[in-house]
Amino acid sequence: MVKHSLKLILLLYLAVIFTPAYAEEDLAWKLDTRPWKEGFHKEAANKSMISEYVITPETVHNWKELVTVQEFYGLQQVVSPKVYLDGLEKQLKKACPKIQLKAFEYHGSIIYEFSVRNCPGQDNQQELGRVIRGQEGIWVLHYATKKFPLSNEDRNKWIGILKSAKLSS
Repeated sequence: MVKHSLKLILLLYLAVIFTPAYAEEDLAWKLDTRPWKEGFHKEAANKSMISEYVITPETVHNWKELVTVQEFYGLQQVVSPKVYLDGLEKQLKKACPKIQLKAFEYHGSIIYEFSVRNCPGQDNQQELGRVIRGQEGIWVLHYATKKFPLSNEDRNKWIGILKSAKLSS
């Protein structure tokens, strides 16, 4: 099983509140030039989709950097990116009470970051992400790294990558 208990908690939380819909919306974005590969993909009966990407030769079971793309179909009808992020923060704090999530708005979406350090059962890691309200769902893009601390150069690069993501029908 992929070790993503924080994300699993959030997925379980959201599983009960979103409405099913058919997704025809696509995400267009480019990662950096390193050899990223899809290591995991799953769709849940028109409710959600998750894809995880790692750098060769890493795996989703053993990674230093991980990119995750999620879409929760129909959730945009129920919550805004801000409400979604508030729920994420609440779930994260249940697992790791010391987590401090920082966020700012960007063209109707929200970019956020947080770090996990010295939290029982969790690997130390830093995450940057973006929550986007699409026409057919809420999209969540995550970049996670176990490289501490993330340099300002890498942080700015990944914020730029997250900002470059566009949704199209």
